[in-house]
Amino acid sequence: MRYCRQIETYERCEAALLSTQGYRLPVNPLKSELIRELLRLGSVSPRSMRRDVMVPFSTETLQILTGEIELKPDTIFEQNYEKILNEIAGFAMQYPEIGKIKNKICEILVKECQDSSCVTLHRKMIEYGCANLATKPFEYLKYHLVRMVSQRTIDVQFYRIDFDDFSKILDDDELNVENELDLLQVIEAWISACPMQRERFRVPLRTHLRKAGIPPTELLTIPNVENLSTKPARKICDVMITIGGWLHKQATDNVEWFDVENRQWERSKIVLPMKIAYHGAAIIDQDLYIFGGSDGMRFKCETWKFSGQTGEWKRCDQMMDPRNYITNSCVVYDGKIYVFGGQCGRMINNRNHRCDTAEVYDPKIDKWTYIARMHDMRSDAAATLFGDQIYIAGGFNGTRILNTVEVYNPKGDFYLRVAPLPTPLSGHSLLAHQNDLLLVGGFNAAERQNKILVWSDRDGWVEHDEKLRFGRSTCSACSYRGHVVMAGGYTNAVERSCETLLGPQERVYVPDMLQNKSATKLLVGKNWRKILDKFGTIPKDRLPPTPIASYARDEDDDDFHTIQ
Repeated sequence: MRYCRQIETYERCEAALLSTQGYRLPVNPLKSELIRELLRLGSVSPRSMRRDVMVPFSTETLQILTGEIELKPDTIFEQNYEKILNEIAGFAMQYPEIGKIKNKICEILVKECQDSSCVTLHRKMIEYGCANLATKPFEYLKYHLVRMVSQRTIDVQFYRIDFDDFSKILDDDELNVENELDLLQVIEAWISACPMQRERFRVPLRTHLRKAGIPPTELLTIPNVENLSTKPARKICDVMITIGGWLHKQATDNVEWFDVENRQWERSKIVLPMKIAYHGAAIIDQDLYIFGGSDGMRFKCETWKFSGQTGEWKRCDQMMDPRNYITNSCVVYDGKIYVFGGQCGRMINNRNHRCDTAEVYDPKIDKWTYIARMHDMRSDAAATLFGDQIYIAGGFNGTRILNTVEVYNPKGDFYLRVAPLPTPLSGHSLLAHQNDLLLVGGFNAAERQNKILVWSDRDGWVEHDEKLRFGRSTCSACSYRGHVVMAGGYTNAVERSCETLLGPQERVYVPDMLQNKSATKLLVGKNWRKILDKFGTIPKDRLPPTPIASYARDEDDDDFHTIQ
């Protein structure tokens, strides 16, 4: 065999690439630099009458390199990605186009990081010379470590981590732990994988537990407290964030977040690309999306994405319809954003018209598409994911407030009606909290509600014993650290107050937000604390003055929001 280091022989004619399994792929050297690289690294027999160049790749690898198989997540996992990377990694430095394919495969794999692969991917990215991509699976490991060990879903390679690397993980400031004592279970799991050799590491590993992160009552039960780390407690990774809202007769472009450690709201230096209220917002991984709503002048169909990595806003595909009053009727499921109902800007001259349409946004392809229509037109409704279905309850159809509830099946793209609400409601919140589906607050055309309803498959909607301090509507709620938290909204005035409900212990105090606002979107940013810290906050003394007391709603506000 002789190696063909020059491609001049093939420049004016067709050639073919042969895989190690004999698969023959005709190619044109003029087509791309990648084809020319493959011809350079291959070998050809001097006795061959055809211009066939054998390359050191399997058929599957050759098909991916040449584009015969499209490079996307489902095809990568249908193939043996580790085998493919092992075949091409050695050529990536010398052949840049092959290196680009290697990097694309690695990027796809990292995006699909999960419990069973996080440790493996971290190691493989370093091994394949993609140290910059190794960060994401390591971040995934730090954030989910306690949960994965507890649920026994963690990558088996975790149990093969050596003592030094395990110590570095336990000592990391960004490790996600609610209580430092949760790490005892993680240490025990690592030791139990090889007890004879690892038992001697138990004491030194326990020194990474931080005394400041253990509740005082539990600290009394721990032996050898003096051996615990004196480093500051780790910051809570998950953060409550409010996005936009309606205040002082105008929309706002502010982003506020709750600092758990200091028990105060902060104004982020992140500013929305427009002032917006009654909009939808969602967080998927490190990206924040806002869509629809109104600035007080017109309804919006724009979609914007904020990258937690770069700090930049990017305009995305427009919604199918300009939708207002969708703050509580947008849901994230399987990495996609679903939006139900609202008031359509195309029908603004018809004050009694509301949407029965719904649509879904897929961030991977940046595209909105319609899904099946609901049974009822509704705006100011509430929706949430419960199990693997989406519940949509109440709302306003343009002439009356609804008590109807329908359940959307994302896999089958259809709706089913279920038991109605005991009273018509609009401007309420619907959320999954622990194992319950809850409906909180709302307006029934006569007064604002302070009730909490719990869904039961057998009994329908049942009133909970606990209640809000006062009735409120047009607010937003979330499940956060074992409690239901409600923020802002409208009582007999626009509120800045927050309430916590249904916690495992007595109510935890969440102070007032920095501004009175309704129609804001309250989200839980999972692992967003470091993102918010990175972009910084505006000092309190530099914030514009805002009234301390809540203000009464003027009658002419009805021109903007027909019913709350």
